[in-house]
Amino acid sequence: MAKKLNYLGILQRKGILSTSQIAEAQEMAKSTDIRVRDAIVRLGYASSEEVTKAVAEACGREYLDLTNVVIPPAIVELVPESVARENGILPYQFSGDTLRIIMSDPNDIETLDKLRFILNRSIEPILASK
Repeated sequence: MAKKLNYLGILQRKGILSTSQIAEAQEMAKSTDIRVRDAIVRLGYASSEEVTKAVAEACGREYLDLTNVVIPPAIVELVPESVARENGILPYQFSGDTLRIIMSDPNDIETLDKLRFILNRSIEPILASK
């Protein structure tokens, strides 16, 4: 079972969210069937970048700002475009038998398992905002 992320506590500790904002985002998420992190962004309480950084911190993953990142075509070609688009991932680096991929949800175990199977490689996720 995946570990429950405490990114809300991180956002609160950093002064980005208040208890009432968290409660409102949780209620919105429940009533509209979206993730709490998406509700926080929609409500304008935090940016997608702030939320994703907090999620990365909570699960011990690296956060990557994609603003100035250039990925060599040889790395991009390691994952078929249809697979990358369908799963919302981007290949980033390849070393040994491990492919580091950029994704926004570290709890998407199904996608990680699918990539391991399709590519027959170890997969290491790095987080970035959508």
